[in-house]
Amino acid sequence: MNKKRIYRILFVLLTFLTIAGVAGILLQQYFNDKIRDLFIRELNKQLSAEVQVQQVKLSVFRDFPSASVRVTGLTMKEAVKRPNKGILMKAGLISLRFSLFDLFTNNISVTNIMISNAKFNMREYRDGTDNYHFWKSSGAKTGKDLKIDLQKIIILNSRITYLDESSGEDYRFMLKETLMKGKFSSDEYLLDASGDLNIELFTSNHINYLKDRNTALEIIMKIEDSKGFYQIQKGNIRFAELGLGVKGTILHSNNLKEIDLSIETTSATLSELVSTIPAKYLKQLDDYRFEGDAILTAKVKGSYNGSEIPAIQAQLSLVEGVIGKKSARVSLEDVSLSATYNSGQNRNNEQLSINEIKGKLRNGFISGNLKMTGFKSSMIKATLKADVDLNDAKELLNTDTITEMNGRLLLDGVFEGRLADLNKPALTDLPRCRLSGKLQVSKAVLGLKGYSLPMEKIDGEMLFANNSLQLRNLSFLMGKSDFKAKGNVENLMAWLLVKNQKLSFQGDISSNRTDWDEISESSSGSGEYHFTLPSDIEIQGLRLHVKNFTFRKFQAASISADLKMKNKVISATNILMQSMKGVVSGQASINGSSQDHALIQCKVTISKVNLKSLFAEFGNFGTTDLTHENLDGTITADVVFASVMYPNLDMDLPSVKAHADIRVENGRLVNYEPMKGLSKFLRVEDLADIRFETLQNQIDIANRIIYIPVMQIKSSAIDLNLMGTHTFDNELDYHFSLSLADLMAAKFNKRNPGYNKTSEFGPIEDDGRGRTMVYVSMTGTVDNPVFAYDKKAVRDKIATQLKSQKVELKEVFKKEFGGGQDSIMSKQQTKEKTIQKKQEEGKFVIEWDDDKK
Repeated sequence: MNKKRIYRILFVLLTFLTIAGVAGILLQQYFNDKIRDLFIRELNKQLSAEVQVQQVKLSVFRDFPSASVRVTGLTMKEAVKRPNKGILMKAGLISLRFSLFDLFTNNISVTNIMISNAKFNMREYRDGTDNYHFWKSSGAKTGKDLKIDLQKIIILNSRITYLDESSGEDYRFMLKETLMKGKFSSDEYLLDASGDLNIELFTSNHINYLKDRNTALEIIMKIEDSKGFYQIQKGNIRFAELGLGVKGTILHSNNLKEIDLSIETTSATLSELVSTIPAKYLKQLDDYRFEGDAILTAKVKGSYNGSEIPAIQAQLSLVEGVIGKKSARVSLEDVSLSATYNSGQNRNNEQLSINEIKGKLRNGFISGNLKMTGFKSSMIKATLKADVDLNDAKELLNTDTITEMNGRLLLDGVFEGRLADLNKPALTDLPRCRLSGKLQVSKAVLGLKGYSLPMEKIDGEMLFANNSLQLRNLSFLMGKSDFKAKGNVENLMAWLLVKNQKLSFQGDISSNRTDWDEISESSSGSGEYHFTLPSDIEIQGLRLHVKNFTFRKFQAASISADLKMKNKVISATNILMQSMKGVVSGQASINGSSQDHALIQCKVTISKVNLKSLFAEFGNFGTTDLTHENLDGTITADVVFASVMYPNLDMDLPSVKAHADIRVENGRLVNYEPMKGLSKFLRVEDLADIRFETLQNQIDIANRIIYIPVMQIKSSAIDLNLMGTHTFDNELDYHFSLSLADLMAAKFNKRNPGYNKTSEFGPIEDDGRGRTMVYVSMTGTVDNPVFAYDKKAVRDKIATQLKSQKVELKEVFKKEFGGGQDSIMSKQQTKEKTIQKKQEEGKFVIEWDDDKK
């Protein structure tokens, strides 16, 4: 083809386009007002809703080869008979398309419509009316010059919302590009629709099933508009890797709303299926990953009118699945199961069965079955078998609470019973529940966050027996400490299923060695104690046996005791131990009901205990002036003690109350500074090392003061009578009487002829037995004692105060710690029960023996 011919063709084409363009412009100018007025007039006749538009304009180019009337800025109010009408639709552009030749026949027939950038707000009210039927009549919408005969609808970038107030249906879709074909002007037609959309929200019966899901849709549906009848002949829906095929019918009229659909997966992964679980349940699975191929079939049939829910039948099978936490390195793999779910209309006779559940870990397996009848007042039967490596289980759980877990676990259990409410099990459910089976742990290790020591070499067998767990020779190590336990854990199911329930233990615990410092140290290594008692655990009766026990400097052997705990009050009776080269026995209790402090009380007898060891192992009771280096001898005592104790085990000194009957044999007081000061004052060298055969007295402690009544010390140096007070701040108020006449006379007469006792020792008296007595007071502090010769009036006043102190302290015990007549009943059994009851109520009970003077 030569160039001249090409130029000739291009010229003819350009000329044609120019003529066509000019003709189109002329046609648009000529027909614009006429066609615009026609559309406005005819549409106003057919529409029952109020409409406002910004512009209506004829176009012969934009939708070529069709002509179109393009409506921009349209707003349509709801088609309801109400004073306050909302917005049914807003559209950026609506293009009503018809044949270009219709312009010349004066008979316009709109066959397709394109809607862009629109919002549709469809609503059905509780009275059965709706806001979206805006045509005044049904059937073909015709006028003299205009006929609406829609056969194609294109929707671009438009949002559709639908809300049914009575049934709780709430649908929100974003149609990106959707094409619908059909004889829309007919009452009966076949709809062919396809497109891409985003399901922003899909809520049915107030349950949210889908949210923000990109979806591809292909559907062929028979529609009978007057009957509200919709028959899905072919439906394909795809969410990412989940493909669903849908067939069936939907009846949606004012009086009748019924559905009969069959659904099956054309392709599916477990992950996609899980993502369709309602949001309120899905949140619990956010941290987990799901893999594997799944097959799902379902049938939905029944009424969905108002709050009614149709019947559902569904089957799910899974093969080669993987389930695990997203951040975990180990998952449950090769998971397979077969599940069925059936419910009648309105969820009557709901049943869920999951059969042949199987899964593998790296070094173990689990298997089981689950059957639930009814999701309200559910009858449940579940079986579970497991043989797993605990390290795999730790990786699978992936929780920071467990820092270390190893060993082997074997489980074979069955649960069967009825729960009235799955979300809130109640105590009344438990008589209808049965739990049985066996749990074995071997060579296990368990480390918990906040504790420096793990439990190691855990071995034992446990049997489930309904609401209890039987421990059979459970043993474990914690550092240097070892433990063995056997007994019954009661109220197990209630503790696991029902809030605010208490776990109860009864049995025996034994240990060859217990190092409490090592066990109780926190993982921070700070050495700080934080004493607390659990509120949800009770001890009905525990027999404790410990061969060797250490706590700080305290050491004991052959410990035995009976323990009970309730309401955060722990009591120990029949305490017996060997310690400090002697024997200690008695009873004690600790009330830990307060978060800020605990109340501690005890009544103990110490027999033949080494005094030096007693002070050394108890840290010299916090004193620095009188320590184990100053003391020796053997002490026997009956002690009643009560105090407030802080969580770090420090005592609140102002709260300390104590009474002790003590007897010290073969005692020795060495280099005690106040006695050395007394030695200087009296010019006696022998008081730096005092030895005595027996010392016996009662000592009381209250208000940070130690009260010492008159006592006699017969020592190697002198005969010494002592009484007075000694505060926790080491303030002294002691009064001595010394039988020194012969000793002093011999010493001083030797060196000082003409020696005058009165001028040397101040006031002296005869004790009535022919002995000369010297009276001395010691005040000031331990570091700076002040000595003086005593006056009789002062001595008598102090003696009277000390004599009344025991009575006053006894009343303080009774008033502050719950003693009194109830605690000194004649019958021992009644007394013990009363004391136990008061302790469980969080009260202190101190037994006071009135026969001790």
